Amino acid sequence: MLEATGGIADHDVGVLMFFAELGHGIDAEQRTQISDALTASGVRDEKGACPGAQHAFFFPGCEGASTASRCSDADVRPRRFHAPTQARPVGSRSDVSRALYGPHMGVYLVSVAAEEWFDDEEDGRGGVASALNVELSRRGLPPYESVPVEADFVRGSGQAFEEKLIPSMDGFDALCQAHLSREEVETVRGWTVLVPLSLDEEIWLPINSASTDSTMVAGAPQALAIAEKLAAAVDLSAETPATCDNLDLTAWFMDGAAKELAAVRPGPWGDDLDTAFYVALFLRAAQHSIRRGCPIIYT
Repeated sequence: MLEATGGIADHDVGVLMFFAELGHGIDAEQRTQISDALTASGVRDEKGACPGAQHAFFFPGCEGASTASRCSDADVRPRRFHAPTQARPVGSRSDVSRALYGPHMGVYLVSVAAEEWFDDEEDGRGGVASALNVELSRRGLPPYESVPVEADFVRGSGQAFEEKLIPSMDGFDALCQAHLSREEVETVRGWTVLVPLSLDEEIWLPINSASTDSTMVAGAPQALAIAEKLAAAVDLSAETPATCDNLDLTAWFMDGAAKELAAVRPGPWGDDLDTAFYVALFLRAAQHSIRRGCPIIYT
């Protein structure tokens, strides 16, 4: 694989690599050599090592396949890595901010209003809403119908949620592995849709999402409890933006305000701002979902 890296640059592609931490074929030193060689060739690359996984861990029936779920960002990372090819609609509430962080492109976490949630058209979420209510009924739970309509955009009002996934998630992944169980990792960040319902376990729907053939719905109350555990672990600054209407977290962490604060008020959160960003992101997403009673999705 190392010998082949030189020719990859000729094909104008990026390379996203998932390695098994305990795989017998490529060790940590070789993984770094491959990544360095790709970078030196001008190839955009990103690598991740799935903790505790063995060779062929993504292939059902192979030894170590059961560890695949430990690679908790296997769903999110491809969407983020390929974000430059995913267009965002022009003319919505944060065109100016998107221009600062990659014009109209990228992977976002956004709130969903009733108009979109119950829309059965191609761009709506009506299929997910209907399938979720079927599953809720099957579990003896009431349907999820009290989704708020879209409010007028007012910066800092906390009526909407929109943040862009920019930094590397490697540090956040390590933090999760150090402090959470595998089930907790899935709940706090493995979801496709976050809803303000208390769910004893995640709900899997046979509906395609951005990068998989299923949709995983998690309950915001459960996700919030886990996110609070991570926030305590890094002693997340109390000055972290509380509302996320218009890329507030993204701007605070990317534009230097967080770095400046960490310099005068040091703490564990300031040691790795990329990790702190994702701690804050999933914390605020769960809080917003509960406070507004709305779903949060990737787009």
